[in-house]
Amino acid sequence: MRVWNSTTYVFSFKPINEFGPCLRREALRRGMGAAGKVVVVITDGAEGLKNMADQCFRDSVKIVDFYHAMEHAGAVLEALIGREHPDYQRGLGRWARRLLKDKVLTLVKETRKECAGQKQAAAVEQALGYFVNNADRMQYGTYRASGYFIGSAWATHSCFLSPRRLKLRIRILMLSIPLSRAETCNIRPDKMERRHKMKKTRAVRD
Repeated sequence: MRVWNSTTYVFSFKPINEFGPCLRREALRRGMGAAGKVVVVITDGAEGLKNMADQCFRDSVKIVDFYHAMEHAGAVLEALIGREHPDYQRGLGRWARRLLKDKVLTLVKETRKECAGQKQAAAVEQALGYFVNNADRMQYGTYRASGYFIGSAWATHSCFLSPRRLKLRIRILMLSIPLSRAETCNIRPDKMERRHKMKKTRAVRD
């Protein structure tokens, strides 16, 4: 079980090949090297992040974020039947249930069969490429049985805040952190608002 206030954030303006080592240093600081630790890397399935995980977290469990998988499932169904089709939402539910049972390759096979010889076959195949390329990282039933998270919402929830709170957090980052230190700065969400209040108090006194 995740400790609710244990999340730290690493961010950088550097390219992915330089960001990966920064992320690895933070993982080591958090105890990644301890014996018996299982490291799980959740990404959106993009090729750059996929390569970064392979290079910087070689022995980790790699998982494609379930939310992103479902976004791409929607793209497959849109190419296959169209977003306005009455079976679109039902199809999404079916994809979700099958993905949660480690049936990603079965879904690919069934979808190819369904659109074989039809005019949308090429578009469907292109959309299916995401699942073909990431199938080994989409064994969600197995991951859940092992107790692993399959989505990153618990870490990225601060990106989906009310405009006021989002502006607050952006301002904290811009005021508190020199850009030269960006790649080594770790932020705990439970301390962010307190730091902001301290800066406001200091500004009033000055």
